[in-house]
Order: sequence, then C-alpha cells, then structure tokens
Amino acid sequence: MTESNRAQHSDAVTTAWQFTEQVPHGRDLGMQVVSVNGNQVCMRLTPQPWMFAEEDTKEICTSVLYSLADSAGGLAVFAGAWS
Repeated sequence: MTESNRAQHSDAVTTAWQFTEQVPHGRDLGMQVVSVNGNQVCMRLTPQPWMFAEEDTKEICTSVLYSLADSAGGLAVFAGAWS
C-alpha cells in the first residue's frame, strides 16, 4: 500500500468510526464499528429491551436489523472507494 493509499485508508477508517457518533439513528441505536478492512466493515449492535418486537420472543425488530445492515453496507462501499 502506497503512502497515499495508507492516508486515504486512514481517512476512510476515521470517517467510518465517526459515523456511529455523527449519524443520529446509528447513535440512537448504539451501532458500533468493530473493524474496517479494505471494503469490509464489521459492525455490532447490543440488543436493548426496547428493540424487541415482542418481549416474550426476544426477537429484534426487523427495522433495527435492516438499519444495521444498511449502515454496514453503506460504510463498506465507502471504505472500498478509498482502498
């Protein structure tokens, strides 16, 4: 990786980490970027009681999962553009 690519990759990683603090829905849901590796992004979300569709089943609302998948996919595309 050239010095220029390293700097661009660093910018992409910094921006990805800032995503969880700057984007309101990501922050409100508690999304966290675990890693950014090339065009691959790993994110996590710690389930909260208010995220469950029904308390008895402990199934997370699909809208929360879609939001997590959409955010991870968007960040992966962004990170890939910098690789």
